[in-house]
Amino acid sequence: MVRADTLFSEEKRRCIAEAIATAEAQTSAEIVCAVATESGRYDRAEGICGILVAVISLGLTNFFVMGDYSGATASGQGVSHSWSDPVGLGLFGQIVAIGLGYVAGNLLASYCQPLRRLFVSNREMEDETARSASRVFLSQRVRSTRQAGGVLIYVSLFERRVVVLADDGIMQHDGQAVVETARDTAIAALRVGKFVETFVTTIAGIAGRLQQVLPVEGKNDDELPNELRSFHPRP
Repeated sequence: MVRADTLFSEEKRRCIAEAIATAEAQTSAEIVCAVATESGRYDRAEGICGILVAVISLGLTNFFVMGDYSGATASGQGVSHSWSDPVGLGLFGQIVAIGLGYVAGNLLASYCQPLRRLFVSNREMEDETARSASRVFLSQRVRSTRQAGGVLIYVSLFERRVVVLADDGIMQHDGQAVVETARDTAIAALRVGKFVETFVTTIAGIAGRLQQVLPVEGKNDDELPNELRSFHPRP
């Protein structure tokens, strides 16, 4: 499992913070970067995996028990003349096999991200990522800047998705173009596993546009901390 809280070393975090500071020196906008291990709990995916493993566990247990012909009788020169019915798995044994299989399947899906991703739809991942990004946007005070110029670049590692949100001060000045440019730049870097570049290149790419939308006026206070926010396992 790729963890958001351990993926970035202190040096990498410093690079991101410096990129934010450089961009904010050119504009009164405030940029916040956040990374999450995952955005959703995905209990249903774990439950589906648990059911599948429970069925497999029950089938395998019955197969090995039913294949036990120790009760066979033989006579003569070692030639079998009759076989007894194979021993079946009792009700209690079936319950145990199903229960253990279900728990094992849940744990396996919980710790094995590629397996869990098989049972999560793209729509569900998009919805969960968007929900978590909105929550971070509010909880990290991105919406409380002086000129309503907050921008959030949110990366969710499990879903491999990027959400960029901008406050009203940016959105009312063709901010959708800023959001889409930042998102596309971040996704391109994330797809090739360049996690630091996901933030650094994205920040550099929108700095000029933010300077046009919200230029520096008067004292340019740094309203929000520049460090990368990490959420494990989820916001």
